[in-house]
Amino acid sequence: MRQRSTHYQRALLLPLTIAIAILMTTVVIAEYFRENQALETERERNVAAVRDAFGLAISRDSDKLGATLKPIIRNAYLRNFFLNGEREGLRNATGELFEVLRRDHGITHFYFIDKNRKMFLRVQRPESFGDQIDRTTLLQAEQSGKVAAGLELGQKGVFTLRVVEPWLDQVGNRIGYIELGMEIDRTLAQLHELTGVDLFLLVDKRFLNRAQWEEGMDMIGHLKDWDLIPDKVVAGRTRNANDVLLAAHPGFQSGGAALEGRYRARSAGRSIEFSSRPLTDASGRTLGLVLMAHDLTAMETRQQRFLAIIIGAALVFGTAVLLITNRALARICAEQNAVAETEEEARQAGT
Repeated sequence: MRQRSTHYQRALLLPLTIAIAILMTTVVIAEYFRENQALETERERNVAAVRDAFGLAISRDSDKLGATLKPIIRNAYLRNFFLNGEREGLRNATGELFEVLRRDHGITHFYFIDKNRKMFLRVQRPESFGDQIDRTTLLQAEQSGKVAAGLELGQKGVFTLRVVEPWLDQVGNRIGYIELGMEIDRTLAQLHELTGVDLFLLVDKRFLNRAQWEEGMDMIGHLKDWDLIPDKVVAGRTRNANDVLLAAHPGFQSGGAALEGRYRARSAGRSIEFSSRPLTDASGRTLGLVLMAHDLTAMETRQQRFLAIIIGAALVFGTAVLLITNRALARICAEQNAVAETEEEARQAGT
């Protein structure tokens, strides 16, 4: 009888064990896919947030430059120097102001341009003047008579956010233009602090002259490696966006369209997801792309930790159910054996 009870016990425990194993596996798989979906949703949200933040940062900095221009435009003292052709006097009058604007607001370009679009004074480089300026923002300000702003790629390959406003005399006649600009690095740094995403500005080489680009990179203290990518150069980057990180991109050695889209990669032990958006200037021309590197290491670690907890909990729960069930069955079988033995003894006593 005891062997039969043990047989019944095993017969019940085996299918129960299989059922619990199937149930726990189903739960773990379901949680895995649910967590993956949550991770994907978070990644999509981060990508969209960075793209939106890039546009908002450009708009915000444009507004800041425009507001900074207003008191300069209204300054009669500066206007008189300009109208009298006193370049040296205008430089002396604006030199200290420019240093304050550079220090406090990251402004790197301060120009006075005559009404024929000839450069009258570059405050940051007073020795360079007299050249014809045909940039989009200046042309827009000339045609509209209003403030114009946008990202533009300079001759030396430096991406600059520029704001240009027509300059009028006391009776409303246009006498020229004043332009303020800031190199894109400051905006990129603010975006990195806000989102934690590393950014590369990649410009197609067909828009650049190598010698001028290398001179421009030296001028602003950037690394220069013309041959780093087959068809593009790095025109700007955030602090942690180094060449090692860029080289982790699967399309790094191919360039072109291989750099577009979304890719996963490993770099220095970190899990990185690359995504991109077109890099356009004030005229709407696509000059390259903004490559974004999202560090997913923390999110993936959190996912793995969560799944480990789920698996551990499932094992503990399943083991506990089996132990409790086994103990209950053992007690029932023992009681049945005791009843059977009592009945057997009674039957033998009756005979």
